[in-house]
Amino acid sequence: MNAHDLLALQDLDSAITSIANRRPRLPELAARNAAEADVQRLRARVEAAQRRIDEAQAVIDRSEHENAELVAKKTRLQAQLKTIISPREAEALMHQIEGLDAQIRELDDTELAALDAQAEADGERASLEAELPVVRLALETATAAWSSVDAALAEESATLQERRTAAAAAIPAGDLGTYETSRRHHDGVAIARLEGVIADSATPSAEVWYRIGLAQYRAGRLEPALAAARKAIERGGSEPKEPWQLLLLQIH
Repeated sequence: MNAHDLLALQDLDSAITSIANRRPRLPELAARNAAEADVQRLRARVEAAQRRIDEAQAVIDRSEHENAELVAKKTRLQAQLKTIISPREAEALMHQIEGLDAQIRELDDTELAALDAQAEADGERASLEAELPVVRLALETATAAWSSVDAALAEESATLQERRTAAAAAIPAGDLGTYETSRRHHDGVAIARLEGVIADSATPSAEVWYRIGLAQYRAGRLEPALAAARKAIERGGSEPKEPWQLLLLQIH
């Protein structure tokens, strides 16, 4: 087994993994997502204002329709009143007309309240719509910044992948198979450098587990790094003293 070739392959795999872990955690992506959330919240407020406008308009339309029916009925009663001779019948008609007047006034009040609510909602919608171009521009700017950084990382990853393909092709199939199996069993780390010596992780010692943990930590994989540090202790290693080891234990 050519350990140096495998270590070079391991370095490439670690670099590829590191990029894959960084991409969803980019601050530019977080900024872009925050900007998108701002646009969505503003649109939701515009839509809510529009719903209040539509609801108020429905009340206005209904009030006007009912008002027209009441006015028409009142007009018929007033015309009928002119033909009535009996005081008792005339009094009954007047009482009906007064009742219609009360209903008409109530509908007028309802319509006025709806008009006020509609005007308020319309003003809010106009104010919110004036903000939309600003937050949309912020989203476009944040998206462009994220796309630029992400594209650069994608290009770097593609380059590393090409190098990885070439490096893997130069390793005997048996050694490569053992390497890939070890990577799967040890969360992506198959080989590590131990004080100038390269150690296969198929039978890792405590020190090798520490090295595996460090490699995982540098790749941004905290859970596997913590697990490796604990395995090192289980195999008789000293208590954690390196900053990255102590940090892992504090986090967990």
